[in-house]
Amino acid sequence: MSIKFLVAVMGVILLSLYAFLKMYRPKEELQMALEADYIESLKKYYSNKDMKIQKHIFDVGTKYGAALGMTKENTLKMIQKDLGQ
Repeated sequence: MSIKFLVAVMGVILLSLYAFLKMYRPKEELQMALEADYIESLKKYYSNKDMKIQKHIFDVGTKYGAALGMTKENTLKMIQKDLGQ
């Protein structure tokens, strides 16, 4: 294999990675935002056990579980485990 061939193949790989980045990045950003909101809500809940915060945790947790591709049953188990119920 020549150097020109290797450089061309590497260029094609980099361009394909850039194209896939455009497809998967919005989903990843949504997952990260939901995860951050979920974790921050859990921190608030443990410092002040408020039912309003718990409801927010269930709302965000179900969206976060759906974004991860979890079933509703597994999502509810995750939330209840995180809340210590």
